[in-house]
Amino acid sequence: MKLFNKKREFEEVNQISAWIVKDDEDNFAWVAIFNGSAFPVSRIILSTVNIQVKASSGLRTPNELRSFLSIVPPGKYYTRLQIHHGMNFLSGVEIAFKDRHGKSWVRNGDGFLSKISQSPEEYYGLPLPISWENPKEKID
Repeated sequence: MKLFNKKREFEEVNQISAWIVKDDEDNFAWVAIFNGSAFPVSRIILSTVNIQVKASSGLRTPNELRSFLSIVPPGKYYTRLQIHHGMNFLSGVEIAFKDRHGKSWVRNGDGFLSKISQSPEEYYGLPLPISWENPKEKID
């Protein structure tokens, strides 16, 4: 029974993803966040990462290259994220979040999903308080 629950839990959170949909060429981009599960996720932290480098991590991302969302219900939503342009740097998105059971997860820029033992803000070592925002339903 425990294995079945873990499989269901993973299938649920595996439906959470984020990607850059529109680069405004002003060091900002629109990012889509898709929650294909039937339940909202919370404390979403989006971090700009370099997807040209293997094992690039949001752990070293400066806060100005992050976006903080309070909750993402099922469906597709958007937010703006400052990105980086440069030689040998291709911006991608890492997303960390809490599921409905209070467990924390991170999907790196390569799409690999893993459970983390801390809240997203603790995982990144962020100072409190955090200004959580709401995602947008469409691109402005």
